[in-house]
Amino acid sequence: MNRLLSSAEEIRGGWINEGSDTLSLANSFHCILTGLQPYYYMENRNAAIENVLRGEPPWVDPRYRTSRSFIERRMVEIMERMWQYESEDRASIFEVVSFLRETAQMAGVEASGKWR
Repeated sequence: MNRLLSSAEEIRGGWINEGSDTLSLANSFHCILTGLQPYYYMENRNAAIENVLRGEPPWVDPRYRTSRSFIERRMVEIMERMWQYESEDRASIFEVVSFLRETAQMAGVEASGKWR
């Protein structure tokens, strides 16, 4: 069953904008990071939709935030910004790109011990 869900505004049939796309991208990042679809643990699609409508983002194993790699921690951080309930509160695509570039630069420093 496909659990990649839309934003609450899309589910409700409301206006969508860049924020709706950002949330969808966060769901794709979740799949890449975990190998699982968002809300994979929900019993069915309707239960997952209820979570979305309540503003509950997909669960992410806390080990991605603490004991995993630097990149994984950063991915969780930006996904959380992208999963904000209100569209206008979500990270813009420009913020996401900037964050990813910064992460890549920081990872280069971490790996080499110096700035590239």
